[in-house]
Amino acid sequence: MDSHAADPLPVQASTPPTLLDSEPGAFSILVWHNITIVSWNANATGSTVRRVAEATVPIAEECRQGFSNIHLVRHGSSLPTAEARAGFVEMADRYSQALACVAVGLLGSGFWASALQSAVTGMRMLSPRSFAFRIHNSIDAVTAWLPPEHLKRTGVSVDPDELHSIMTRAFSQTLREADERAAAERESASPDRMSARQR
Repeated sequence: MDSHAADPLPVQASTPPTLLDSEPGAFSILVWHNITIVSWNANATGSTVRRVAEATVPIAEECRQGFSNIHLVRHGSSLPTAEARAGFVEMADRYSQALACVAVGLLGSGFWASALQSAVTGMRMLSPRSFAFRIHNSIDAVTAWLPPEHLKRTGVSVDPDELHSIMTRAFSQTLREADERAAAERESASPDRMSARQR
């Protein structure tokens, strides 16, 4: 478990993040300074990767100094579909000149993490080598690696504590929305609710 996830007083970001797109139960993407943060509750599919790619277009155009990208993946999520993997590789190629860093946080362990890491490594092998890339197992690890690398490649300094707080909140919000949606679906599918509808 991430050691800072339960901090009682999270750091307030001086510049609030902006939500670019989301699908409850699946993913969300936001931008903070020149960093995009994608939280994945479910496995990436061709359609969700296309939405992430579309949301990234204005960021790549506006951030002339380059931008970095963070992916946070919920433990237990299935592997990206073949279409999603191809979409990630295409995105990396399209934005290769603008991308500064890519950090992938696989927030779990065991066989699941090994399988996801193999899939991510396979995509990396097909992508350009023009940007820094690292796979991590916690939000803490992403926080330790990204800010100095991002500064070196874009000239933009970001506060590690603020970045940590934003990632934690974004990921927690995505998970909370997914759990609420699942609970609502279970409620609507319960025998009592179904019999009530039939009356």
